[in-house]
Amino acid sequence: MSGRDVVRGLRESGKLGKPAIGGGRVDLWLGVVAVVAIACCIYVGLGWLNNARPPASPLAVAHVVQADEQDAIWSDADTAKCQADARIAANEDVPGDLAMANQAVTSGGFSSMATMVACRATTKVARLCDAAQKAEFVAMVNDYVARLDLVVTGLNVQGGSIALIGGMLGVEDPASAYDLSKDDTIAYLKIYHQRVVAGIQSLAKAGLIAESDFGVFLGMGASSTTSHMFEGVTPDHAGCA
Repeated sequence: MSGRDVVRGLRESGKLGKPAIGGGRVDLWLGVVAVVAIACCIYVGLGWLNNARPPASPLAVAHVVQADEQDAIWSDADTAKCQADARIAANEDVPGDLAMANQAVTSGGFSSMATMVACRATTKVARLCDAAQKAEFVAMVNDYVARLDLVVTGLNVQGGSIALIGGMLGVEDPASAYDLSKDDTIAYLKIYHQRVVAGIQSLAKAGLIAESDFGVFLGMGASSTTSHMFEGVTPDHAGCA
């Protein structure tokens, strides 16, 4: 039986990702943590669509590198555009070669959230010369990174839960079977995360944001996910005058 057949069988039987009966507190805890972590992708999209407008404060400094972005006050029309992009992403089909991706992750929440961040990173970027609007954008990215890290953690934890469940069910090498699903899920996350990274790097090259803007994470600087988005990027513009 192939690994994908094992995963399909567990899904069809309704046993994939559930704590084994009588398995004790450890497997129950693993299952609960995994479900909570991954399920956050189901509802985050709606929250981002309905709460995505930054404060409309006037720019302290109007001059930026790109002259065609002088109109740097965020508007309702800008919010509507990003919301529309996010809704389109939420309804995109999962690529056929990623059919084993976790359905909680591919349900539309993560794709809409990441698309919203990418849109905000590439629309009216001159607004980031204003301290209030920049702080709001940084907070949005920090929240996105925290949710992404939580989902990845949940995927790793769920792998341990699947191994415990598979052992009780007598399934041969269930952890290996789950790895196939996890690999597809990570690949799906990367599709949308790469769009966020592209937007962040464009802002960093323009000198509008830097890794240092994202503060500290557990006293060790920005989170590793945030740091990765800035890898290899050198500002080639002066940003705000």
